[in-house]
Amino acid sequence: MNDLRNLSILLLFFSGALFLYSFALFRSGDHRMIMRSYAVKMKNPKAYARQFAKVMALVAFAPFAAGIVGLVCDSGKYVLRVLLGGTILAIAIGADMMIKVTGE
Repeated sequence: MNDLRNLSILLLFFSGALFLYSFALFRSGDHRMIMRSYAVKMKNPKAYARQFAKVMALVAFAPFAAGIVGLVCDSGKYVLRVLLGGTILAIAIGADMMIKVTGE
C-alpha cells in the first residue's frame, strides 16, 4: 500500500512537470524548446510549437489520471491499466494532431 502511494505521488510529480513544460512551450511558442525540432519540416514554427505543447499536455494527463487512481484504489493493476491505456490513447490522438500541423 505504501509503495503504491509513493508511485502515485511520483506519477503526479511527473505529470506536473510535463504540464509545466507544455505550458511554458505554449506560452513562448519557441520551437527551439523542442528537442530535434530542427529535423522537422514546418511551415509555421510557432504553430508547430503550440500544437506540440497541446500534445504534451494530453500525454501528461495519463500519469496524472493514474496517480489519482493509485491514491484512491489500493490495487496497482488499475494504475497500470490507466497509465498504459491513457498513454496509448494520448499518443494516437497526439499523432493525428501533429499530422494536421506538419501536413504529412
